Amino acid sequence: MNPKSVIKTGYKALLFIAVFALIFTGCPGPEGDPKDYTVTFHANGATGGTAPVPQTVTAGSAITLPTRGTLVKTGFVFGGWNTKSDGLGITYNANDSYTPNSNITLYAQWDLPGSNTWTVSYDGNGETGGKVPDAQSVNKGSSINLAPGSGISKTGYTFGGWNTRDDGEGTTYAANSSFTPEDDTTLFAVWIAARYTVTFNPNNGNWSGSTENQTSEADYNTTVTLPGNPGRTGFIFAGWNTQADGNGTEFTASTPVINDITVYTKWNVDESNPIYSISLSQTEPYDFPLLFEGYSSRQPFDLIIANTGNMATGALTVNFAGADAASFEFSGNTASIPFGGSTTLTLQPKQGLLDNTYTALLNITGNNGITGSLAVSVIVKAVPSVSITATPNPSGNSAGAMWASVSPELLIFPDFPNLSSGNPTREPLWECCVIITNTGTKPTGPLNVAFIGGDSSSFQFNNAGTTIVNNLASASGDIPVSQATDAIVIRPINSPRLGIGTYNTSLVVASGQTVIASIGIRIIVREPSGSAQFAYYWINEQDEIALAGGSTTLSKTNGDSLTVTAGGENYTDQHWYINGTEDTEKAGSLLYTFSSSDKDVKTYYLGLRVEKNGSYYYAEFAVTVTE
Repeated sequence: MNPKSVIKTGYKALLFIAVFALIFTGCPGPEGDPKDYTVTFHANGATGGTAPVPQTVTAGSAITLPTRGTLVKTGFVFGGWNTKSDGLGITYNANDSYTPNSNITLYAQWDLPGSNTWTVSYDGNGETGGKVPDAQSVNKGSSINLAPGSGISKTGYTFGGWNTRDDGEGTTYAANSSFTPEDDTTLFAVWIAARYTVTFNPNNGNWSGSTENQTSEADYNTTVTLPGNPGRTGFIFAGWNTQADGNGTEFTASTPVINDITVYTKWNVDESNPIYSISLSQTEPYDFPLLFEGYSSRQPFDLIIANTGNMATGALTVNFAGADAASFEFSGNTASIPFGGSTTLTLQPKQGLLDNTYTALLNITGNNGITGSLAVSVIVKAVPSVSITATPNPSGNSAGAMWASVSPELLIFPDFPNLSSGNPTREPLWECCVIITNTGTKPTGPLNVAFIGGDSSSFQFNNAGTTIVNNLASASGDIPVSQATDAIVIRPINSPRLGIGTYNTSLVVASGQTVIASIGIRIIVREPSGSAQFAYYWINEQDEIALAGGSTTLSKTNGDSLTVTAGGENYTDQHWYINGTEDTEKAGSLLYTFSSSDKDVKTYYLGLRVEKNGSYYYAEFAVTVTE
């Protein structure tokens, strides 16, 4: 064979093979399907992790390039994917769209930290208010704290973070969370639809006997399924409305829900079934507030009459019945009440009623069988009459209470030294008692006792509340004629202690809102005088005990003692006290020897009470026992 012929034949064969290969690598397959290409990802020197799995795609179609996944390279940051291992090819970022035109291997590109930056941008994704956060730049491999969502809003939605896709199907990151981008990234606001409740009010109708509201929930700007139609005798269902009177906006199954809302059944009258009925705002018997003879004002009561039928009521007839019918009166419109309407009657006792109990029945009638009634009553009492006096030794009070009364209208406590340094053991000596006497011919009824005006906060009753000593539980009790009197123990406040000064108020006794008796109260607090640490006396006597002794600091170890003598004239009935407890062995003496040897280490109050011309006087030392 001719060599040239062989070469020529071989050349033709190679050409045929090349054309055949070109046809079958760039053209559809035997059945017309495009060829598939595979994109392989290479770790390219990574020191840890695994490269993403290859992706196969039909020719002409695109893939989304993966992130680095778990790949890491010590001392470097991931910089995307490159068509060459040395990074001198074309670089693509993670999440870029990429359309291959052949089988290809993309190599992880590793950059030195800080050699480049990524930009994180924000998209409000349909926001309706506020300002979208500015973009943030970050060095490759570094992290940022994502922007908060407080600066933007969307009507009907709450902010739910940032997402890598606008449809929320990507990865969601919380606001202010740490984020490490791997390429230029746009994050989209995530919006969560608010959920609202629609309340369906049957508006005097019912669902199979149930008058309870029904509810349904919906996301913002979506619709709800309506409940079944309620029923109501004498009416025809006419849909749902935003107002109970039907004059609002119609609400249907296609109405978008944009907030919590209550809608009401709208009713049309079924004229083929007329109904006449009323309801009263008060059904239980009504008792008017207590009145006292000679009252000038009364507290009226408003009774609302509502038309609960489907027709106008026609004119109403209203009157009081019973033995005391003439003791009550009313005012208001008794004309016909239209469908859905109401009227108000004002009821009250008449003026000038005397001491008695009055009852009556208010009757309301109309055409077509309309009827309603309300029982009413009122108690009128004679104005109580009481007197107020004071005593130092009432039943149940501490013996030796100090007080003075310069007139029937003024109760004066003793002129005390500075009570701010006082000791609680002395307090019973500051009490006095007010006697309330029923001077009328009938029981007083409930009485209220209080300090009114001036320095009222500087005084208190002996116990919590307004305590009555004799039999009654509180000063708001009733003083019957048979008992005639009751008593209240009063005193200056315990805390804070009163400072130096003069304090005035009035003790008031009231029946209802009427003051029926009062007495002025005064206490004077001053600095002590003489050698006593504490002393008080009658304000009209201006006299006090003169106590004298040695050192008031005693050593228990040394057996120290203190002898106290009391100077003064015409003192009788002497009583010595240690910390408020009487030392009966020393009664009748004006001299007292206080020994430390049998005492505990603490402060003691050594006091003397005497009587002079029917008045009490008291003074004391503070004695401290040390080791």
